[in-house]
This record gives sequence, structure tokens and C-alpha cells, in this order.
Amino acid sequence: SIDRLLDEQDMYSVAIASDLVTAPYPNHSGRSSIILWAAAAGTPVLTTHRGCIGHVVNTENLGVTCDVSDQHELAAAIETGLNQPWTASDRERALRYGKSHTVDKYQELNARMLLRRVDAESSH
Repeated sequence: SIDRLLDEQDMYSVAIASDLVTAPYPNHSGRSSIILWAAAAGTPVLTTHRGCIGHVVNTENLGVTCDVSDQHELAAAIETGLNQPWTASDRERALRYGKSHTVDKYQELNARMLLRRVDAESSH
């Protein structure tokens, strides 16, 4: 247990040393950097089945999702996540997903969205 903020190297080290990274946020609707750290390390995740996190984990096959507010379902999902095979191709898929989410790519996407908005407003 570590009671401090982790820097980039620590976050990556924790993710790569883990058998299963958990992000059991029951009502989190946005993205999660924990999921990206796990993907960058090629490590499976366990997350809520709801919102953006659940969607990303399910559609990208990055691990296991469940209703994390149900303690029995969460316990079963932890067991599943730790015991299901995580193959080399699973790891490669997660690594590809992690590499596709860089700061540069987010900046490029945000710049494109901003330019579209400016263009749309200037055409009115």
C-alpha cells in the first residue's frame, strides 16, 4: 500500500507488476487513466460495467467488467480476472490500445475539434 500520488514511472511500474489492475469506480462516467496505464503495460483490468470505462474495456477486450457495487459480483469478477488466461495476443492488443492514446494524439484530436467548432461558428 502506498499513500501518496504516483508519478508516471510509478504508475507504469505498478501496472506492469500487476496480474490485474482494478478501477472499481461505481459511478464514474468518463475515461480512466488507470485503464490507459494498464493498457500501456499490457495488463488486464477489472472495471465497472457502466459508462465509458465499461464500454472501452468491453469493446477493446481489455479485461473484465461487472457491477462493482455488488460485492458478490465484484468478488467473482476478481476471481475471473485473475484466473482467465491472458495470452500474448491479449497483451499485444492492450499494448496497441495503450499506444493509440498518447498526449500528442489527444492534443491533435482536441485541435481538430476546436477548428471544426470555430469553422462552424464562423459560417453562421
